[in-house]
Order: sequence, then structure tokens, then C-alpha cells
Amino acid sequence: VGWDQLIEALATADLVVSAIGGEQTLIDAERFARVERARQPGALFILDLGMPRNFDPAIGARPDVFLYSIDDLKAACERNRRQRDRELPAARRIVEEEVERFAAQWRHRAAHPLIARLRADWQKPKEEELQRLLRKLPPLDAKAEEEIRRSFDRLINKLLHPPLESLRDEAHRGNYQTLLDALARLFRLKD
Repeated sequence: VGWDQLIEALATADLVVSAIGGEQTLIDAERFARVERARQPGALFILDLGMPRNFDPAIGARPDVFLYSIDDLKAACERNRRQRDRELPAARRIVEEEVERFAAQWRHRAAHPLIARLRADWQKPKEEELQRLLRKLPPLDAKAEEEIRRSFDRLINKLLHPPLESLRDEAHRGNYQTLLDALARLFRLKD
């Protein structure tokens, strides 16, 4: 906007951003009175980034005029920084909790292949012994055979529960690798 059109431009603006360097104030109270006379009622937001200021600070006291300077922006930035600093410990705590939760899930997943392999390896001898028993017994109805099958499953689950529970606990605490290796050797599990 040219200097000769400045008053008219300010009179029609809702938002003004000014960043002109110079020796003196560009718009003083007297010039702004001319802007006010030409303006329709309504708010005017002025962001004065000039050094020194382009607008007289007294203009900000006028009704419906919201004048902000570099100092105001610095103060707002400082308030925001202090607020972020106050919230930083809570944010760090959230990050630490989520990292620990992720690590626990990862450790649990690391133990999962061994658990699945151990369960799968125990299914074959269970099934062999179950079939051996069923061949020795007189013919059974489906309900009785299913009850025997569930008994074998419960027995396998009870036998595997203590080592698997220990493995899960150690995995959750992050101390699972030694137990993982011991269980793999004990039950002769290979990758």
C-alpha cells in the first residue's frame, strides 16, 4: 500500500501487520483518529513488528482495537514456554510409561515363539498316549472320549503352567533370556 493510501487501507482492514523500520512512529494517535472516523464499527487487530514501533501504544487502549507488539509476542512465547516447561515432567512420565509398556509387550512377544513351540511339542506325545489309552479301553461314547481328551489337555496345561508362567513373569520384568535358554535346553527346543 502506498503512503498516500495508508489511511484508507487502515480504515477498511480487520487485520494489520506492520513491520516497517524507521526513526519515528508511523501512525500516531492523531493519524489514527482519522482512521477511526473512516472505519465502520468493528474490531481491528494490529500486529506491530516494527522497531521502533510503527503504531503509538496508546492506540491499543481504544475500543475495538487490539494492538500487539514484538514485546507482546515475546511475552506470549515466554508464557507458553513456561507452561510447556511445567508440563514437561508429566509428558516425560507418559513417554516413559509408554516405552516401558511397549518394552514389556515386546519382551512378552519375544517369549511367545518358545511358548508356542513348547505347547506344540507336547501335543504329539499327549496325542500318542491318548490314542494308546483309547485303544486299550472298551469302546466309549463320544462324551466319555471327549472327557478323557479334556483331562489330558488339563494335565498338559498343569504341567506346562509353572515354567510358562515363570517365563511370562521374567519376560515382563526383562530378565527372560536366561530362563528362555534354560527352557529351550530343558525341553530340547530348537529354533
